Order: sequence, then structure tokens, then C-alpha cells
Amino acid sequence: MKKISDSAIEEYTFEGEPSVSLLKQKGLNDSAVSLELSTDKLTWVAKMNVSKTDGGLYLLSDRPTYLAKVSPLIWETISVLSLDSLRDRTSAFVFNADEVKKIYYKNHDRESNIIFNGGGWLMGSTNSPYLEVDKIEMSKTIKRIHDLKISDFIDTDAKDKFVGQNMLILKSDSDKLLLQLNWGPSFKQMKNGVDTEYFYARTQLSEKIFALEKSVIEGLNLEPEKVVK
Repeated sequence: MKKISDSAIEEYTFEGEPSVSLLKQKGLNDSAVSLELSTDKLTWVAKMNVSKTDGGLYLLSDRPTYLAKVSPLIWETISVLSLDSLRDRTSAFVFNADEVKKIYYKNHDRESNIIFNGGGWLMGSTNSPYLEVDKIEMSKTIKRIHDLKISDFIDTDAKDKFVGQNMLILKSDSDKLLLQLNWGPSFKQMKNGVDTEYFYARTQLSEKIFALEKSVIEGLNLEPEKVVK
């Protein structure tokens, strides 16, 4: 919105309703990009396109009606807009990183408990004693989890495909649930021409199932051999 409001008119070409031939010359007759901005009381509509004649960006507005050559900044913003680029990818992972004192991690047949105790981190499981964890690595891991983003959105109903037996649970010292991420099974789809492997995933903050790249889970570094001193 700021980029749109900051764009400037470079030259007024025609005030009032321009002729069909002038609109065609400026590329605004049949292939223009339309932009509509609305408030509670007013609506402003404009059509814009790049002229093949001089390479300039021209805009036809309806209130007031004029044809003008405008800064290309607005074109660089509007012409590449897509629903996917506007979707929020971070709200599924919102939590206070400073509150994290307990971590439970289950990936296939491997389970780990990590707790903050006596000023340091300890990792253990039902089959092994608790061992000291590198503080710096744990700090990096919590930040990595905090910065997680949805890799891709799944627009069809995936409830019958989602299993979510693998999980990551973050809790506070008082056992308040901060984040629960469940994932599985994996699936593949093309992304930028590359066959990419994803997990079906969701968090406790929403019922929405999304795609999380397999490399993201692998990059959490929560296996004992990666964090235990």
C-alpha cells in the first residue's frame, strides 16, 4: 500500500475521457491491469499498462478521470501481485521464545525430551540418561523454530491425508503450551521446476493443514548427536 501511495505522476497525457485510439496506443484498451482501492465511502479505480510505443507506464483513473504517465514503481508492485504472495506464512508459529523451558521432539521412532534446569539445558529420553546440551546450539534451535514459515499452502481439503504422528511440543516452565507442530506423511510436488518433498503439517493455533518442506524439519537439529555436548 505504501508503494502504491508513494508512486508519482510524471506527466499528464490527457484530462477527461481519452479516445479509443489513444487508449489503444497506450496499451489500455484490452490488456490493462486493473486496480481498485476502496474505503468505507469511496472507491478509486485505475487501469494501467506499459506502452509498446515508448515503454512508459500509463494509468487511466476514474476519479478524477485522466490519462497520465506514472512512475514505474507502482507497476513493479502491482503486476507481480498474487494471492500466494500476500498470504501470511508466520502466524502459525507465533510464540514467546523466552518462555521455552521444555521441548518434546518425536520423529518416527526417535523421541527426545529437552528441559531447562539449573541454568542449563539437558536432553534425555526413556532409554538414555539426561545429558548436558550446548547452550549456544539450543539458542540457535529455538530461534530456528521461532522463525519457521509455512512453505506452501494446500488449497484442497487434506484432512484425510494428514496423519501428524511426528511432533514438536514447546512448553513453559509451568507447562503452558507454547507451540505444538505435527507433521506427516510426506509428499512430493514441483516447485520452481524442481521435485520437492514436503510434509503435511499443522500447529495447535489453527486447523489449517499446510505444506512444510522436509528440509525444514531436518534443519531443526533436535537429534541428540547434534546438540549434546
